[in-house]
Amino acid sequence: MPHNRYITRKEYLRLPFEERLIQLKPSLDEHARELCESLITIDLHCLSYHKFSDHESPYPRDRVKNSGLTCLLETVDNFGHNPNHEYQLAANDVRHFTEFFPEHLGMNIAYHVADIKHAKKTKLQTIMISMEMDGSQVIGPGIMYKRGTPEEHYPFLERINKLYELGLRRFDPIKNFRNYIGDGCLERHDSGLSCYGLAVIERMNQIGMIIDTSHWGEQSTLDAIEASRYPVLVSHAGARTLVPKNVRLKSDTVIHALAEKEGVIGVCGIPNYLSQEKRQGVENVIAHIDYIVDLVGVNHVAIGTDIVWGDHAALPIHRHYIERMNLRVEAAYMEGIESLEEWPNIIRCLVNHGYSDNEISKIVGENSMKLMTKVFK
Repeated sequence: MPHNRYITRKEYLRLPFEERLIQLKPSLDEHARELCESLITIDLHCLSYHKFSDHESPYPRDRVKNSGLTCLLETVDNFGHNPNHEYQLAANDVRHFTEFFPEHLGMNIAYHVADIKHAKKTKLQTIMISMEMDGSQVIGPGIMYKRGTPEEHYPFLERINKLYELGLRRFDPIKNFRNYIGDGCLERHDSGLSCYGLAVIERMNQIGMIIDTSHWGEQSTLDAIEASRYPVLVSHAGARTLVPKNVRLKSDTVIHALAEKEGVIGVCGIPNYLSQEKRQGVENVIAHIDYIVDLVGVNHVAIGTDIVWGDHAALPIHRHYIERMNLRVEAAYMEGIESLEEWPNIIRCLVNHGYSDNEISKIVGENSMKLMTKVFK
């Protein structure tokens, strides 16, 4: 943790940026800063442009710059005005992202890995557009209109193509509960993917869109890994073995299956998800990275923080999920990774834990780009 003694979230947020960084020995500090400057860093699941904010402005650009991130996979959620996850509203949000970030913030939109590499060379930050919503609403229900090919069975699949054309590159179409595609992680029973779900997997493979199973049930995730011709992503989760009650985290079985098909799991920074200790923070993120590296190696782990600028632990939806899983709201905030601004602490902790430069490079960016390269057309 950044400080030996516990301080409240309010006190923590008053600290200058430098004081929120993990304290390292001078030699390690210099090396960590060099890595932050030189490495391509990717956050697989960001909510930096989100309604849950402590800021009056719509986007805290200076704090995003402090993160040092090369690429943020910025996520279209229900965005506060699309509670029914309607396709047209979701498509409008994707279009809005492609216009808002370049025009108002000078941040490029990344459509391919080359765009991320270019952003690093030109010292820019870039956005890759992602989405997590109920795919049965966004894409459309799996209704059988005719007999024959999947296209005839499921006429709404073309919407996936249209979202890709608008700029969407990563999609998580099962949001915790059951829909026409498959079962989510909080559903009472887990029956896996439906026939429609398999058609969705095939269509995403065809166009080169990343399949994200972060909110899916165990069997649905395993079905996707087996069915997909390309690596599957878990953008923001962790190792369930470390917090067995948290079904939003992934089991050893899933992590092994993911790794065997060259997939990647991003470790999140959500309070009370990675631990049930009174004090939680960036060290808990590293604990889950350590576990996954020991389990399947360093080539299959990345970072997807899933944290907001506001008081994440106090969000009603966060407390609802925690209570539904019979977990406790123990920590009021994540020390050292309460927001994207403290992203450098991930690299600083990895340095402090003895990871090599090559291993750190893989965890913070290379593993993500390798998966993208295999998936994108």
